[in-house]
Amino acid sequence: MDDHERAIRRLRLDERERREELEAAEAELDRSTRRVVDVCTDAGRRGASVLVEVAGHDLRGSVVHTGAEVIVIGSVDARTLVVVDAIEGIEVDPGPSTDHGPSTTGHPATLLAFLRGLAIDDGGTEVELFRRSTGPIRGRLRAVTADHVAIERRSGVERVVPLGALVAVSAVGGLGGVRVR
Repeated sequence: MDDHERAIRRLRLDERERREELEAAEAELDRSTRRVVDVCTDAGRRGASVLVEVAGHDLRGSVVHTGAEVIVIGSVDARTLVVVDAIEGIEVDPGPSTDHGPSTTGHPATLLAFLRGLAIDDGGTEVELFRRSTGPIRGRLRAVTADHVAIERRSGVERVVPLGALVAVSAVGGLGGVRVR
């Protein structure tokens, strides 16, 4: 091997090392700037199974939608809209999955938009509301305002729940119930 060949080989090795360093730096940047919604979006694209912890409940399924403020967790018999800021933990199954493409269409991007959509579609939709500090409650959706929802309980009593207290919502029979461990 002559000097010219050695120089070319050295340049190739230097280039390979620079590429590896760049890839490592990009991976570190991705890890350090990643948000919870990014984790959910990636899991949804991969079709990976997830466990989402929210308000003492474990929601299992796959991410079928990510929005600006919410995600939708779907399973065989349930779909639940979850407020991203209320998520207490996420486990993503590292097992094999397939690329499902973007998971950002077909659902509203915010909790308020979702609830208003239910109210417009059918003002009598039965919903299950999951709250930050108390157990879930069920009732028929009667009103959605800028800061609260009103539901009618089976007893006929109206319950008003501030939007800020909500961490997840299931539309019973429409969006589906929630599987809770």
